[in-house]
Amino acid sequence: MLWELQPQAVVFQGPKGTPSLVRWVGNEQGKAPYPCWSAIEDFTGDNECPQSGDGSADGTVWAPAESDMPNRNHQWIWIAGTDHLLYSVDELVERYYLSVGRNTNLLIGMVIDDKGLVPEADVRQFTVFGGEIRRQFSQKIKEIGGQGDTLTLNVGQPTQINHVVIMENIAEGERVREYAIDVMVDLEWAEICRGFSIGHKRIEHFEPIKTSQVRFRCVKSIAEPLIQSLAVLKNN
Repeated sequence: MLWELQPQAVVFQGPKGTPSLVRWVGNEQGKAPYPCWSAIEDFTGDNECPQSGDGSADGTVWAPAESDMPNRNHQWIWIAGTDHLLYSVDELVERYYLSVGRNTNLLIGMVIDDKGLVPEADVRQFTVFGGEIRRQFSQKIKEIGGQGDTLTLNVGQPTQINHVVIMENIAEGERVREYAIDVMVDLEWAEICRGFSIGHKRIEHFEPIKTSQVRFRCVKSIAEPLIQSLAVLKNN
């Protein structure tokens, strides 16, 4: 019935053959392992996706991971007098880095109170959290896209940065298996971070460094890298 009436529906944890499948990351803390690949090995069962966590770089089933967590520490259901269990905005931002920044979707469970509403404390917290994410990631210093083993982003005048955000064109799959990020310092390239999976999004966060150029360098791939976005930022 699902496939007949809602063929484009995204389905969590199976069953086998579902065209738009997402898998559980393996915990309810909003934290993904790294590397975290969007594919998994083929199913052997019929009911649910057996593989969570880091996925498989060479998997044959496209099933991006979902990182879920309650908005209140260890509490999915509303109980009066438990506003003190709300995660702080700083904690939620950290989980954003550890989920969205590691190629997964972040799903935060909202509680519903005895009036059938999201409690005001939760609404305020979500509002501040959303504003903080927009503040941190909307002010891009420079952004480019392209293809090939190397992409060089010219910042212009030496500027302090502390984030690099990378996105692959996942319509063509995950091609990059290992990469490095270099910055130009004193007329020489210096490697500041190295990683593996990129997928939809990889957020690299490091101590502020002043540079005029940033270079994406593919160390290993299975086909020509297709980078949808390479962006640099500086935020607090």
